[in-house]
Amino acid sequence: MQPTPNFAVTVRAIIIDKGQLFMVKHEPQFDYYALAGGKLEPGETLEAAMARELLEETGIVAEVGNALIVNEWVSPTNHRIEFFYWVRNAADFRQADPAKATHGFELAGFAFGDPADAEFNLRPNYLQGKFARLVELGEAYPLEIVRST
Repeated sequence: MQPTPNFAVTVRAIIIDKGQLFMVKHEPQFDYYALAGGKLEPGETLEAAMARELLEETGIVAEVGNALIVNEWVSPTNHRIEFFYWVRNAADFRQADPAKATHGFELAGFAFGDPADAEFNLRPNYLQGKFARLVELGEAYPLEIVRST
């Protein structure tokens, strides 16, 4: 019998400043970056979870905008529903400092850059193809539902 996949609802931040995307690296041994965010806690709204996760990881108070992408990700061990939110005060995140964040110890670093750059090996990979459109449209990007396996 197959084990039941670990289920979670997560939020991720789309933070774009000067044509560059804000990314985080969670562990030094990982060879990839991801978008800042994390799991929803019981009784918490999606927007509140997004603001909390960004404050915990970066020490920056986020101005959470619209949900732009909803991703359902299913693997043999995990089932995630991810909500990707636009963050309006992107320039503030250039001052992010893990030492000033309550959960900064969880991160190996931050970067603003082009997610298509192989240096970042951004995950989830599908966002790389959407980057130009996100930069062009910003918060006006139409809500998109994506399924990845």
